[in-house]
Amino acid sequence: MDAPRYDLLQLSDMMAGWRRTWAGRRLFTITAGHRWVRLHLEGPERAGILLTDITGARTICAVAGRLPAPLAEALPPEKRHPLRDLLQTCHLESLGMLPADRVAAFRLVRPDGTRLVLLHRMFGARGNTVLVDTKNRALWARHRPPLELLSRIPPTATWETGSPRDDDLSAPTLDNLVVRLGDAAAAAAAAALSRRRRTAGRLVENLARDFTTAEQGEELRRGAEALATHLHTLAPGDREARITDPRDGSSLVLALDPALSPAANLEAWFRRARKAERGREIIAARLATARDDVQQCDTAAAALEAAAHMTVGLDRLTALQAWPI
Repeated sequence: MDAPRYDLLQLSDMMAGWRRTWAGRRLFTITAGHRWVRLHLEGPERAGILLTDITGARTICAVAGRLPAPLAEALPPEKRHPLRDLLQTCHLESLGMLPADRVAAFRLVRPDGTRLVLLHRMFGARGNTVLVDTKNRALWARHRPPLELLSRIPPTATWETGSPRDDDLSAPTLDNLVVRLGDAAAAAAAAALSRRRRTAGRLVENLARDFTTAEQGEELRRGAEALATHLHTLAPGDREARITDPRDGSSLVLALDPALSPAANLEAWFRRARKAERGREIIAARLATARDDVQQCDTAAAALEAAAHMTVGLDRLTALQAWPI
């Protein structure tokens, strides 16, 4: 569960309290999704036990009724999760912690008397949740192959660990889970913004180069207009025109197509100039849009960082889930 304040002794006491309260309850239903399982118990209080295997929030929590909306959105259930069929008709016979490990154990019994144990590991680089039978077979595991510790029925002492407490101060809450899910939402939004920022930045660089090339439209028009003033000096078959620019008197050498007439060459020069000018306008508009996108990404990234630090709890998770990407 990654929270040091929840040590093995505290967890054992908490599980002993749950054992005293919930042992013998039938499972009303089971919901599960990516890296989480929830056991719903029969009873007027609509009690449930939430097991999560989320980095930074490997935990077990008692949850009554529906999850808060932001949590429900962050933990969508899988419609055909295997545990739903495997545990649907069971009742919770007992629960506890393995005597020397932060592994929660839930002993379940089917109507025919068959026993199963759901084990939830809350330590190590990667947690795990495994369902085993009395023959030490893993009927289901989130990560395969499971450790040997999670591949066998727990010792009898598991169902005797801990001392029930009248208060619930040592029990894990959803707070750490909410924080971790908020962190994950913030990280996902930041990663998406970063990808968009890199794409927009590359586009700005490419368009800036294209814009520089497109600026030759002015030179092409200058050549076309100079060529128009000297059209009478050209002869069919000429490969170039050595003329004077009427704008400033500078000398120009313009390439011609000898297969075209002087008039056709002049039209070709004006056509190239118009094409370059239109391209320049289009590129300029796209470049402005791309630069705006870069600025928007930078602004959004700063706002995202502020939101991630200014809001807390469920409000923070809600805000980060709704973050536009």
